[in-house]
Amino acid sequence: MGSKSDFNITDLLTGFDSMKLSALRNAAKLSPLIKERTLGPDCVDFSHKTPPRGASVVEETKSVEAAKENDLNVSNEGTPRSDRKADADEKKTPNGSPFAGCIPSDLTNCAAVTSKLYQEDLERQRLAGVQKILAERQSKIQLADKQRDVQLQQSLQEAKLTAARKWQDSEQRLLNAIREQEQLAQEAAARRQAEIEQENRRQSDIQAQLKRRQEELKRKAQLIEAIRQHNGQFRFGTETFTKALTAIGVQHATKFTNQKKSMRVLQKDFEQLLQTINANHEVTQADVDQAVEYSQPVPKPELVRETDDALLRSKVSPECQQFYNEIKSYYEQNQTAVKQLMDDPSMKTYRFNCQKAINVPVNAISAVNREHFIDKYRRLAALLGGQNVKAGETMVSINGHPLGRTYCTMLMAKKFVSQGDTSISSNASAAFPIAAIIVALWQQFPEFGRFFLAYLYRECPYLVPYYLPQHEGQSKEEYLKSLGYRFADGGVMENHDQYLKRMAGMARLYAAVCITVPSRDERRPHPHGLEYGWRWLANMLNLPPAPEITPTLMVEFLQTAGADLHVAYGAQFMKALRALHGVYLKNLSRVDTGGPMARLVGLMEQIMQAGKIEQPEGKLSANFW
Repeated sequence: MGSKSDFNITDLLTGFDSMKLSALRNAAKLSPLIKERTLGPDCVDFSHKTPPRGASVVEETKSVEAAKENDLNVSNEGTPRSDRKADADEKKTPNGSPFAGCIPSDLTNCAAVTSKLYQEDLERQRLAGVQKILAERQSKIQLADKQRDVQLQQSLQEAKLTAARKWQDSEQRLLNAIREQEQLAQEAAARRQAEIEQENRRQSDIQAQLKRRQEELKRKAQLIEAIRQHNGQFRFGTETFTKALTAIGVQHATKFTNQKKSMRVLQKDFEQLLQTINANHEVTQADVDQAVEYSQPVPKPELVRETDDALLRSKVSPECQQFYNEIKSYYEQNQTAVKQLMDDPSMKTYRFNCQKAINVPVNAISAVNREHFIDKYRRLAALLGGQNVKAGETMVSINGHPLGRTYCTMLMAKKFVSQGDTSISSNASAAFPIAAIIVALWQQFPEFGRFFLAYLYRECPYLVPYYLPQHEGQSKEEYLKSLGYRFADGGVMENHDQYLKRMAGMARLYAAVCITVPSRDERRPHPHGLEYGWRWLANMLNLPPAPEITPTLMVEFLQTAGADLHVAYGAQFMKALRALHGVYLKNLSRVDTGGPMARLVGLMEQIMQAGKIEQPEGKLSANFW
């Protein structure tokens, strides 16, 4: 890079014309000095001659060429044969040209330039060859890459096809499996549906059989109940006839010998009918019709009619009769007055709000805790006291109508009495918190207590106690309704057991009212305390027992109020119980042998053995409120 042989080709080519002129001038200068031939095979060998002063330049030129020959970057492959021969000839010349020292510097530069150009040409040829080889190799590589790409694409295509086939196969297998599962599921569902339909048919058949059986049992129960009622009516009629004959005396009774014989025949026929039903364990409509025929009212002679008033007086004491009439009259007067409000269409919303203000707290009465209990009492007392109380989303007051006070008081009393049926008949302990609020309202609002007794006696006149007679011209349905029976649409009477259950609830409620201890903050006396319970028991023992209803009431009353009566009346109460256990049960056994009679006998045996009566479960403590 720093040697003298490194020339700028561009500069040399630029001054090439001047160089040619210089070469010609130099040749002209050298021509007189050269006598031998310098070209051709027979030229003089100047290598053995001592070079002149300018030999250093030629040597330098050779050293440059030698350096180029030893340079790995300069290729000697492309050196022409003529050049190689010239080199050999130069080697044969021992000492070079004899005129070497006479060659001027311009000629030396020209040779160097020529050599440089030649070398560059050779380099270009070599580079072109290398580029050609590289191009061919690149072409082969590209061809190989293309072939490889083609093969790769083919492989990828084949792989895709293979994967697609595998996916399709697997998808087909999956679809086949799904179809198989669906088919199995459909078959299973079909089998299940068939089983369900078969089971439904079986259940339907069973239900139909049960329904037919229930209807048959219901029909039989109705027929048996009808037989029982007619039996009771027949016994009641025969007893009435017998007592009437007894009341008119022996001198008049002989006039009714034929009637007595007819009555004995009827009794015998009725007993035969009952024995046939018991023996066959089957009752038919014909048997009921026969019982209806037997239980028709017995014709009464004039003398017997004259004794009816005396007979009726034996069904209720004069004291109870008077009290009952007073309560009944008070109720009827107010019922007539309040009818104006009840029939007014414009007051329908007012009546509904009053009902809501009463029903909600009454239905929620319980002894769950003192605060809850007092809250229900205060809400009811506030309504009867004329305050505005909440009824749903609105407010209501008894001052909303001139008859509002009477209407709400009667409505509330009726609602409390209905609790004996809806709540107390199924839950005996519920009677005590309800009775406590009844007593508290009774103390504050005496008219409420009167209406309470009026509705209670309408539901169960036996709590007076009063055996209501059937008046002349009164239908059988009307008479039974007066005794507390209920009839559905179409005149179908309720089941007798339902009637007894409701009467039992009423008796529990009445007994709970009698023994309830008033609130500690209330200074007014109990309006219907324990003495009324004692009066009821004594009057019941003085009346002839009625089948099923009287033992039902006795059991409930003694279980609820017996312990308090024992504490209050001591030996006198035990004397009454002994009379009940003796004479009363003996008389009851003549007209009743059913379940209520058995319950009363069992209770009396337990009381007489223990000598006491246990306190009822659920009774409120004296300091509850």
